[in-house]
This record gives sequence, C-alpha cells and structure tokens, in this order.
Amino acid sequence: MDTRCTSQLLFWIPAMACLALSACGGSDQNPAGLEPQNTPPDPVSAEPGEPVEDSLPPQVVAPRKTLGFEPGGAVGDEALKDYHVVLGVDINNTDVGELVIELWHQEAPLTTRNFLRLADEGFYDGLTFHRIMRDFMVQGGCPLANGTGSSPYGNLQPEFSDKPGRDHRYGVLSMARGGSDINSASCQFFICCDDGPAHWNLDGKYSSFGRVVNGVPTLEAMASVGVSSDGRETSKPRVPVVIRFAKVVRGPPPVGEMPLVRPGRDEASGYVASRVIVQALVVQCSASGQPRSAAEAQALMSAYQEQIKGGADLLDLAALHSDAGGVRDDVRRAVHRILAPGVRDREGDVAMRELQQALEERLRQAGQQLAAKELSREEYVEISKGLNSELGEYLTTVRWRPAHEFPQGFLDVAFGLEVGAFGLVEYHPALAPRGFTLLKRIE
Repeated sequence: MDTRCTSQLLFWIPAMACLALSACGGSDQNPAGLEPQNTPPDPVSAEPGEPVEDSLPPQVVAPRKTLGFEPGGAVGDEALKDYHVVLGVDINNTDVGELVIELWHQEAPLTTRNFLRLADEGFYDGLTFHRIMRDFMVQGGCPLANGTGSSPYGNLQPEFSDKPGRDHRYGVLSMARGGSDINSASCQFFICCDDGPAHWNLDGKYSSFGRVVNGVPTLEAMASVGVSSDGRETSKPRVPVVIRFAKVVRGPPPVGEMPLVRPGRDEASGYVASRVIVQALVVQCSASGQPRSAAEAQALMSAYQEQIKGGADLLDLAALHSDAGGVRDDVRRAVHRILAPGVRDREGDVAMRELQQALEERLRQAGQQLAAKELSREEYVEISKGLNSELGEYLTTVRWRPAHEFPQGFLDVAFGLEVGAFGLVEYHPALAPRGFTLLKRIE
C-alpha cells in the first residue's frame, strides 16, 4: 500500500503508515525493514508482502470437481451468501486448528467469488503464510511462497471501502496487492491479527471482504510464530505455517465468542515488563551496507564500551558516532519507547490518529490555497515541511513503538535489562541484522 501524499508531507508512521500488503506482482514490493530506527520508517517501508529468497517450490494442485464459482458458473451472485470458508492450519507439521471465515459477498462480490473459487478448486491447499507480523497481520496464499506469485485467473478490480463495517480490525480478511498498483490483487490475502493505527490506514485502500468468526486460538498461534529478518523487515516465519486445506462450506458459519478481539498481552514472550525505554548506540557492519566487517564493527563497539566504563555517556557517544539514521542530527532519536509483544498503547494510538487527521486536513487546506494561487509553491512546501516536522517531533518524543518494529535480538536484550543496566545486542543475520547495538535501559 502506498500512502504517500502527492504533496511534500511524508507521514512516517511506522505501524500506522502502510505496512503495505503487497503481493502478486513478481517484483520487490517492500523496501526497508523494521529493525530499530531512530526515525520511524517511511510509509512504504512498513507494509505486508515481500519476496523471500529461499521460497518453497510452486504448489501443484490436482484438478477436482468444483461447485462452480467461476464468473458465469453454477453459483450466481445471490447464492454467494450461502457459503463460508474454513482454513485448516499446520505450524511446523502440527495441526493448530481451523479458521472459520464469513465472507462479505454484498460489499465485495468480485473478491468474494475469487476467494471461493480458488478455495473450492484447491488452489490454497498446501500453500503457506509466508509473512507474519505479530502486531499487524499474517499474509499467505502465494503459490511461490515468497510474495511474488499470482492467481491463474489474473488480477481483480479493487473493491475498497472506508465504511465502518468493513474497516480493518482483528480477524478481518483482506486482499494483498503490489505496492501502489490498486489493480494488482489476485490470490494473496492477509488476516489482521491486531487493530490500531496500522490497520486504520488500510481502510479504503485494500479490499476487505470477510472476517474470522471462529478460531482465535488458531489465529493467535499463527501470529505468534517466531520470525527472522530477511534484511528488510522481521517477518519471515522460522517454521512453516501451512494452509492444510481451504474448504468451502455451504450454510451459515459457526460463530465463536463475539465480539472478536485480540487476547491480552502475549505471555509467551517471557518478558516481565510491559514496556521499556532504552537508549541505543548502533554500530553497523557490512551486512547493513557499511564498509566494515562484522569483526571491525565488534572491535569498534568494544572501544565504545570501554569509554562508557570510563564514565562516558551513551547518548553523548551516540550523538557523535551512532550509525543509526538521524541520531547524529537529533540524539533524541537514539531513545526508543518499546511495548512488549501483545501490549498496545490504545490512548496513544487514538492520539496518533487524531494528530494525523489534523495534519492531513491542514495540508489539504494548504493545497486548496495553492490551487487558488493564494500560496506560492515555495510557501506550500514550507507548510508541508512544518507539518512533517510537527509529526516527527511527536513520533520522536511521545510515541510507544510496538514490538514488531524491532528484531528479536534487540527485544530480548532490551526487556532483559534492569533499569540503569547496559546490554549488548550482538550481530546476527536473522535476529539482529543491522550490526551491534549497545543499550541502556532508562525506564
């Protein structure tokens, strides 16, 4: 999803901004990763659907008798209401249950028919959920298991809606697509496994077409699978998460406990604290594009650790030497407010949304003034820069960041520290891919 404005205002809202549910395009849809950063990533860097290098081989689906969901087939538009879908899920070859999904045939008939057709024909059987972000979504349905595969029936027309009944929230089923191409959705889908700013920004931009109505334990098991970084974001499952079957069922879906909401804090993480504030000094190595080896980065970090033992302040060193973007210009960006897995700052989420809406409205008004020649282009650019700075100030000094924005190695060290203690995040290609990070917990 590409939420960049045509103006100069760049809303860098990491989770809130567009974790782009890209798919089905055959190209790399999502650039940057979700390692800890001193400024939140830009809108396109945090979105769902990237190719992964070591993909599974294409799935082979044996022909079978179908019910006739193809356009013009035996099942007409009005009859779509009579069907729902059940997904059986395996994690690491272990059955973790089923997801019962109701479909919104009236609101999204094309997308509903496409999903029913693919499920009925066995297309999804044996495919994987190749992209998992605990506080955002699980994405699957790619025949290549890497985010680049597509349907044999081509792409879909978008069926977007910003109506409250189709908003992206916990359990909602929606179509992934490739970057800014709104006509690129085909077979890949995602299921929201939380609700908050990241999901609000999807409304009206992705085709939501159903919701899980039974199977919260299964969805939680999927969302809680350990993930590694592919060099751009931490979303690659460490064990296979497989659609054992996608079964079309006639009749009303059995509804579980409602309203459907994400359970409380994720106790499986083992973290005692629900949130921490840490200072970070980052030394990147060649794996992060820096012209130094891991050994050289480690030696440099050891030198900084010796300085701290001698009384140097971590933030002072970060202001002078940190490789994390923006820190040398504004050392406040070396301070990270982090929520434990499963913990949300609901009040902060609402405040963030209200601020974004207010800034967007001010930018819209400035755009009208520009069109009416009441503002010069230079004045408009200055206004948009000021709005962006205002948002950046909030993000840097106030916002609590969800756990999924950080690699696992960073989280383990940060939440394992006592207040006032230091800890080193050592370089690891999957768990801490940027290099070495020295942390000090301050709260």
